[in-house]
Amino acid sequence: MTQESIGSLIRAVVEDTPDTFTADEIAGAVVERIEPDDYRDYLHSLVVARVASEVGALRGRVTPIHKGRSTKQALIRDEYWPRFLAQKISLPSGYKPLADASADDLIFVAQMRRSQANDLLVKAAQFEKLAELMKTTGAKTLGRLDPQVGERTLAA
Repeated sequence: MTQESIGSLIRAVVEDTPDTFTADEIAGAVVERIEPDDYRDYLHSLVVARVASEVGALRGRVTPIHKGRSTKQALIRDEYWPRFLAQKISLPSGYKPLADASADDLIFVAQMRRSQANDLLVKAAQFEKLAELMKTTGAKTLGRLDPQVGERTLAA
């Protein structure tokens, strides 16, 4: 039997939970649904999922400092550039240091980032449109908006 993914387990708990909840409550309910023999497998899947987030956090730490521009060249040469090259990028073949990236790797990463940015922009536009509709119709919460109007907005 195939093990349920941690994501589907979390979604199932959220669907079974009242409207207002905390992340800690969801986590507790998820842990209760996991058999103790499966803890290691679920922990491994969570660590794998978290790797991308942590790699991104490391990437954020290599942003150059914009104060004290008098030492800019030394900072770039001695600190920023080596850390920039050491950051890991995610590719279909796995993670690799940016220093080892080919031109094709960089183009792939750029396309992925643009795609992610565009997805976020589309979601932001949907939320703005839903907010406008709520103001226009007088709906105090999104749940009170006519479902057909909401669905048409999301489909557009």
